[in-house]
Amino acid sequence: CNIMDVVSLPLGIPTNRETIQIFEQWHRGITLYTWLSYHFPSTFTAVDESFAIKEECENTIQMGLLSLRKPNRENTSGNTDEHLKHDDNKSVRKALGIY
Repeated sequence: CNIMDVVSLPLGIPTNRETIQIFEQWHRGITLYTWLSYHFPSTFTAVDESFAIKEECENTIQMGLLSLRKPNRENTSGNTDEHLKHDDNKSVRKALGIY
């Protein structure tokens, strides 16, 4: 079973909570596929592809969460939020108010 037979991520960046939840559901499915590939390697053969799709899904969720923020709101350092789009998970947690 190839992961591309099972997973079809929606296109584009999610712009609302409902669409982010769809990506999160796909992420759970991809994680399940990866787990199954370790336990049934002759059936679930696309472990490398599953990691790549999982990473793409995670990046899309991260960008979607950042898009929910109000644009051009200044943070405490005086910079706009634009610099957070390509930053690490620490910036995402800070942007979401999760320290």
